[in-house]
This record gives sequence, structure tokens and C-alpha cells, in this order.
Amino acid sequence: MKPRQVPSVTLACALTTAVFLVVTGIATAQTFTVLHSFGSTSQDGTKPLRALIFDSLGNLYGSTSLGGTQGFGTIYRVDPAGNETVVYNFCCHWSPQEIIRYKAHIYGSAIVPGCKDGCGSFFEFSGESSLVRHILAVESGLVPNQGLAVDASGNLYGTTPTGRSGIGCGATGCGTVYSVNNGKMIVLYQFTGAPGGAYPIGGVTLDSAGNIFGTTAGGGKYGAGIAFELSPNGDGTWKEQTIFSYGRVGDGEQGSLQALLIDSRENIYGSSPYGGLGGGKGSYCCGEIYKMRQNSDGSWKKNTLYAFRNIADGAYPTGNLVRDKHANLYGTTQYGGAPQYGTVYKIDPNGVETVLHVFSGETDDGMYPSGVFIDAAGNLYGTTEYGGAGCAEKYGCGTVFKITP
Repeated sequence: MKPRQVPSVTLACALTTAVFLVVTGIATAQTFTVLHSFGSTSQDGTKPLRALIFDSLGNLYGSTSLGGTQGFGTIYRVDPAGNETVVYNFCCHWSPQEIIRYKAHIYGSAIVPGCKDGCGSFFEFSGESSLVRHILAVESGLVPNQGLAVDASGNLYGTTPTGRSGIGCGATGCGTVYSVNNGKMIVLYQFTGAPGGAYPIGGVTLDSAGNIFGTTAGGGKYGAGIAFELSPNGDGTWKEQTIFSYGRVGDGEQGSLQALLIDSRENIYGSSPYGGLGGGKGSYCCGEIYKMRQNSDGSWKKNTLYAFRNIADGAYPTGNLVRDKHANLYGTTQYGGAPQYGTVYKIDPNGVETVLHVFSGETDDGMYPSGVFIDAAGNLYGTTEYGGAGCAEKYGCGTVFKITP
């Protein structure tokens, strides 16, 4: 499979002289290591998904969308020395998605065949038995998005991009937010389209009070989606509040493709893969990182922390964000850097961006990263969808990488 091409609008973005914030350059103090290149054996997984989780021994766990003994993806483990082990092989046309950890167990969702409008399923993996336990299959049309959240009681939360007909969205519906509790899927909220949201993307994030935050790709004041908050009413129903509408000139053209990040003060951080002032007024390029804080009257204010320009700083931020103890944000861009294969970046509290790594592509360090995760020591870990030296495919089968401060 040939990887995606860089959108043609990046040329205009690269040539523009509009600058929102100053790029400090490429950092040289970090150490970049490829921990594993996928496809090194016929049983290995390929095309790793974004999410990585840690266990108490420092092992990383993740999932791949393809490969393994059955060809339908894997769950894998990478130990601190970089040794990778496939711990589960999916079969039967399952399409596994990202995983999440709760106590000693790993949970995930998958797209499964057999329904006219698509079906989803949820599973639990126990490392001790190396078996996947099927939790439940969901109704036709409710296909889970990538990304799950989990609360303190082990309940799972996520979104479906369509499902259940809604006003303004036709028979496919505008999408839902759901929970999975004791083997039962409950639709908490059904979107109805503009002026509210439609077609939620990515996962959701829970705050300390149990409110749910996420983004949609459609609906809102400008038709480009919203950032939303769902709050429980106390009777089992949920209330939606639109906290921001994407698509205004100079703002991001779309909500975060991954779950939003919430800090200890309940400030929200996210990325828009398109728009922003970095590409010039009215440009579709090149994405931005933003912060939203709640005002005393309950409304929300959005501030752009950094607007990408697709020169050395990267373009199209699509991965998740993480935050260290010094309030620095870290993430990845799908494109940008001299080879246009993506970057890993840091944004400090003053909005100054530093590029930590530029991917060179194909058989080297990888291409098209999809986010990073941080450990207690401040090390960053992530995956690339393509690249690496593990397989014979022209564009590689993906990598797991580590950046040490």
C-alpha cells in the first residue's frame, strides 16, 4: 500500500511569509531511538496504531491494524531493551483499534464484519493468559472511533462517527457518545447536527467531575465541527454544551482528531490539523495547537498557542498531545520537516516551538508519526504508520520509537 501524498496546499503554506510565533529550531540534545521496526518476521504485525500503554515493568503495549499470523492485526509488547513480542493475533476479519489499560487488563475496540452499516465490538486482553475475551458486539451502524477513555470504576467511553438517525444527518445519524459498563453499551448522547455537533471524531476525555469532552467533524456555527462538553443531568440523561465552533477564518478548520488533553486546572488543549494563521489568512494549511479555559460565566475562551507553517516546524498535527511537569506540550505532525514525513515537537508555556525530531522516511526512522506518550522520566514514545527497516515493502511497515531528553 502506498502511503498518503502530501496535500498540494502545503506548497502555498511553505511559501507564505505569515508568521504567528517564532520557531526556535531543531533541538540537538535529545536521543532518538527506533525500538522496533515492524514486519521483521512473517508473524509480526504491520501498520502500528497510535496508542501505547505502559505496564509496571516498563514494557510498552500497542496494537497493529495488519499483519500477524492471521493477517488481521496484533497486540504486541516491547520491553525496555527494545525486544518485541506478539502477544495476540487477531483473526476472522476483525479490524482492531487502539487499546487502553485499566489495572492489569487491556481493553480495546474493533470493527467486525457481518452488518450492513458496519459493526463494532469490544474486547478485554489479559496478559497472564494471552487470551482476548469478547465483551460485547454493538448494534449495526454503531462503529466505534479510534480511542477509548476509562474512568476510576473501569467503565469505557468513546464515540461513533455515525449511528442512529438524527435531525440533519439522514439515515446514517450524526454519531453518538457511549459508555460500556458490565458488558453493556449505553448511548449517552446522540448528536443532531447544527447548531450542535455532528460526526464526532477521535476519543473523549473525562475531567475530574466526570464530564465528557470531545470534538466533532461537522455541525457548529461554521459547519466545521465543534468542541463539546457533556454533563450528566442526574436522571441518566446528558446535556451537551458547545464550547467552541471550528472553521472561523484564522482559527483551526477542524477539531482534534485525537482526544483532548485536560490539565490539573481543567484547561483544555487540542490541535486542529488544518487552518490557523500559520498558512496566511484564509489558508487551509497548516494546523494549530490551542488552549481553552473556562470563564467565570461558564463560557469558554480559545487561544492559539502555536500555528504551524510547514517549513521546518511541521504541518498537520493529527496525533495526541501530552504535557510534562514543566507545562511543556509534546506532539507530532503528519507532514513537514525537510522530507515532509513528519516531526516530533515541543511547545513551551510561552508558545515557542522546538522540533525534537524530523523523520527521514522509508527504511530509516519511519514516516507519518501519529502522536507521543510520556513516561515518568520524561521520555517520549510513539509510532509511525510507515517506514522502518523491518519489512520488504517499499514504504516500510512502521516503527516504535523513543526520544530521551
